[in-house]
Amino acid sequence: MQSSRIHLLHRTTGIRTVEQYQSCATQMIPGTTALSASSASSSSACKRHCLPPAALVQHRLSTPILTGGLCGSIATGQGSSTSSFFFDKQARRHETTTADTQDRTKQPVLKKRLVSDYKKNTLTPHLEWQISRCIARGYGPDEINRIARAYTMVPHINKGMCREISRVLKYRMVMFSGLNLVETISTMHELLPEDTELFEMFGERVIDVMDELNALNLIGIIRIYNKIQHYEVLQVLVPRLQALLREYDPQELSEMLVALAQSTTAVHDIDVLACLLPEILRRIHEVPLQVKITNLWCVTKMKIIHDELLDVVAKELHRTELIKGMPARQVARVLWVFARCNQLDRVIPPLRNLIETELKNFTAKDFARLAQALPHFDNTEFLELLERLGASLAAGVSDMGRKDVILFLYGMVRCKFLHCEEVPDFDAEREKPGEQRRADILYLLFEYFHEEQDFFERDELERIVTTLWFHEEYKFCIELLPKSWLPIVDEVLLMLENREQEVKIAGELEATPMSMQEKKDQYRYRMS
Repeated sequence: MQSSRIHLLHRTTGIRTVEQYQSCATQMIPGTTALSASSASSSSACKRHCLPPAALVQHRLSTPILTGGLCGSIATGQGSSTSSFFFDKQARRHETTTADTQDRTKQPVLKKRLVSDYKKNTLTPHLEWQISRCIARGYGPDEINRIARAYTMVPHINKGMCREISRVLKYRMVMFSGLNLVETISTMHELLPEDTELFEMFGERVIDVMDELNALNLIGIIRIYNKIQHYEVLQVLVPRLQALLREYDPQELSEMLVALAQSTTAVHDIDVLACLLPEILRRIHEVPLQVKITNLWCVTKMKIIHDELLDVVAKELHRTELIKGMPARQVARVLWVFARCNQLDRVIPPLRNLIETELKNFTAKDFARLAQALPHFDNTEFLELLERLGASLAAGVSDMGRKDVILFLYGMVRCKFLHCEEVPDFDAEREKPGEQRRADILYLLFEYFHEEQDFFERDELERIVTTLWFHEEYKFCIELLPKSWLPIVDEVLLMLENREQEVKIAGELEATPMSMQEKKDQYRYRMS
């Protein structure tokens, strides 16, 4: 029996002899005493003074650190000092493990980076597949239009998805109302302008629901069909627009014209202008001079010289009671319009006194606008006016905002009013007292650039460099710009040089008789 117990303890705790068993029981169980050597062989003594093997094993399992240290000392036959060493070692190991775990819990959790093409190659295709499944299950016109509009904002547009949207639109065309058509036609022109069948079906549906559309709706649809050159639909829509415009007051007609003038596609708005301008002229005497000037400005901005409007405005500008108190902004607009139309002589005499009065109220934007009109009317009196206006604005350069300074630079460069006989040394000028520093406009402008160099945006730097680049006599001023702008300046210069090279190559190819494909191949070869 005893030998079997010793064997079991040896397997579980490493105990080999009765003496080791007694020593273990004495150290582990409070209140027990070691057996004498004479009675060590008696099994009854072992039963009275020691725990049974099962209890000892259970106690070992409940205290792994102490038992491990004790068994180590028993196995090596060392005393209590050795056992204490192993206790400390195990305790230190446990404390180290706990500390490491606590340190890891305090560490920040970092997000894993997505691969660069995850959005394009994983997320977007997944969403497209989901949309293509759902869009055919009964989505109405509003939901389809919202999905199409949202898809125009995706950076990577899949033509297959666009064709799926087009297929659903064709299938459900009879469900679309007039308002749905106005929104959807412009959206699909952006997504799939080459789908002729879709726009033919749109045109047929527009004719069916024409009574639901007002003049503004028709203007939007007509502009789209002008771009795709679908003239059969236009033959129906344009007369309807002419009839609807008669219901609007002159102020609303002027606002429509302003909206068209702000667009960059005025060449596609000829049909709309053909309806709008006659109606504006028919009721031109119902609006004040300010609205007439606005209408003339819009037409001129679209590069149209409208003699009838010019005559009406020029006559009213000779009436002192009408131009009294006209703000500087309106004066600048009138001068710009008549200079662009090469008829400035018609308005300079009646506006001369008003210009002198409002000279101090002109802004850098007005100055730049007038300078822009200079090539269209090179008049000595007009040049003198611009020079006095530039000198008046130069005194307040230090108080201008960045945008105004750039506009002022454009006007001065355009009119060639910057005198650069002596290139300024900014470091040397800063060491001088304030009253001894240079006061010329060139120094004031570039000193402003140096002082505010940290606040300029990239697009503003591009405008500055472009302005100086296209005027040969001021190209050297690019080197006077702050050194911190150098990387962006180099990029802009490289872009301008490439553009100039492209224009040069295109001009040479136009002058050379060859087929269109040969020109394309030659262009690609020379650009490479």
